[in-house]
Amino acid sequence: MAAQTAWTTSTTTGAIGNDLSKNNRSGFSALPGGYRFSDGRFNDIGRSGYWWTATEDNASSGAYSRYLCFDYDYLNRNNYSKSCGFSVRLLKN
Repeated sequence: MAAQTAWTTSTTTGAIGNDLSKNNRSGFSALPGGYRFSDGRFNDIGRSGYWWTATEDNASSGAYSRYLCFDYDYLNRNNYSKSCGFSVRLLKN
């Protein structure tokens, strides 16, 4: 899922940042845009990519996201405050 460029390198076998030439078999081209805290500060640019999902954790304040990290070999899921800034990937039905 991860793009073949822009990711921090890693020595962890199978991690996104380990061998960028093996990334993007799915065609998603995920870029490591990091995220924005609710106070406007940015974090993890080049190291991780976060994307909102349509699933709310709490209708007023929380929602789930998926994220990739340069040092992991799997896709993560967590819930965050909706005041955080993550990337959005539009899908066509």
